Formats: sequence, structure tokens, C-alpha cells
Amino acid sequence: MFDLAMILVILQVLPTELIAVLTPVVVFGAVQLLKLVLPKIPGWALLAIVVPVLSAVVAWISQIIVGGVIGFWAQVGLGLLAVFVNELLKQIRQGND
Repeated sequence: MFDLAMILVILQVLPTELIAVLTPVVVFGAVQLLKLVLPKIPGWALLAIVVPVLSAVVAWISQIIVGGVIGFWAQVGLGLLAVFVNELLKQIRQGND
């Protein structure tokens, strides 16, 4: 079956991959929540200021939790994928209309 070393590797990789996959979703959700709380924020400010700042904050928090397994700038880049998630959802909604 599994030996202890393999189990430890799986337990270390799984949170890393989970954080990498969830980072864009977390940033996207935080931006949507911010838009509900402060609806007067213009779209350019969201894209130019809020998304990069939230990406950096999520990356910093994940560095504390996971311990730097994913590089900080790689994690920030993953957070910037929230823009892709937003655009994908817009395209899906437009296709259903």
C-alpha cells in the first residue's frame, strides 16, 4: 500500500494544489463582495488596483499557511486569473441570453 513517505508527499502537495486552484476563485469572490459593499467603485479601479492588491494579499496569506511552497509571484499571478474567471462568466452569461 502507501508508505509513510508517500503519504507525507501527498499531504504536502494536496494543499499546495488546492490553494493554487482556489486562488483565482477567492480573489474573484472577494472582488464580487467588494462590488456589493461599495457599488460605486469603477471597473477600471477594480482591474487596476483592487484585483492586484487582493491577489498579493491572498498570496501573502497562503505563503504564511503553506510555507512558501508556491512562489509568491506565481501565487499573485494565479490571483490575477480572477480577471479571466470574471470574463469567462460574462461570456457564459451572454451565451445563455
